[in-house]
Amino acid sequence: MFNRFGQLAVEVVPLEQHGLAKKWAKLDRLQREVASLEERRQQAERDVLSLRGGIDAASAKDAEAASRAIRAGKDVPTPKHEKDALAAVEGAERTASYLYAAVSGAAQDLHAHTTKHRSELLADLAQSREELAAELAALSPEVASKYRKLLEVEALAKRLAPPVAQEENHGEPQDTTVLIGPMSTRTTAGPNRGEVEAALAYLASLAPTGSERSAREASVAETTIVGDAGAA
Repeated sequence: MFNRFGQLAVEVVPLEQHGLAKKWAKLDRLQREVASLEERRQQAERDVLSLRGGIDAASAKDAEAASRAIRAGKDVPTPKHEKDALAAVEGAERTASYLYAAVSGAAQDLHAHTTKHRSELLADLAQSREELAAELAALSPEVASKYRKLLEVEALAKRLAPPVAQEENHGEPQDTTVLIGPMSTRTTAGPNRGEVEAALAYLASLAPTGSERSAREASVAETTIVGDAGAA
């Protein structure tokens, strides 16, 4: 379940986002388990790298202790620091390998469960999509109306803004041109009106038609019948 770059490759469904976490409790549990185990595995891999980086420092400590012993006419001590560092790396690598196996097993269970219930899951996601699209379609006319009012108010404010006169100057003669351009508090330019209205029109069109809804229901019914026949 890992790709060639060592990255976990699993199909994750945002159940909570679509209000399906309770209905698909087992799938939700498996996804959370995989995510938790993978987070622990990645941390274990980082621990391995960190401990490997300490081997040279541990070896240097052993060399320093040996040097002091030789200069003092004593026996060279056993290289304890490097041994401990190598043991720590070995233990961390073992933990990382255990977690790798755990993630792989959990990911396989997740894949099997998702594959087994893929048709039902897709049907629920399609229904969620239709409900969200219907909400957007219902809201878009009101948003479009308020957007037009916003543009009208903004245009009116620009027309009514007082002219900007040049500051009084007591020095050298200056250009006496008076600026009469509109004042505005906007600091950034927004999208063109046509772009916004086109986006709102698209949102209004997202609501499923009766034929689309019937086709989806027929597809779900066919899948259920085939599944029941296979079970029989």
